[in-house]
Amino acid sequence: MRLNHLDILEQCFRDKIFGYNKEDVDTFLHLVAEDFKEIIEDVNIRYNLKNLQFYIGGFSIGGSCVLKFAEDAVKDNYQYQADGIFLVDAPLDFVRFYNSYK
Repeated sequence: MRLNHLDILEQCFRDKIFGYNKEDVDTFLHLVAEDFKEIIEDVNIRYNLKNLQFYIGGFSIGGSCVLKFAEDAVKDNYQYQADGIFLVDAPLDFVRFYNSYK
């Protein structure tokens, strides 16, 4: 399922006492990461980029999407995995990351 820019811009999450509902955010980030995977596969095939390195990055929620894509790529052994990522001002839950990788 391809998302368009309005799907991303108009996405709303339910509020909880300490911010947004974690499950809503994780589900949405997973959808974006899946679409991102399809786009990367299409670009690699169309432009024959199989053996080249690639780096991805994102600003704000885009950074969170990039991180989710990279996490899914390693976990699910995607054919194309980024050689590096960068995030600028991404709203990340560092406590959750730390606890999930203990």
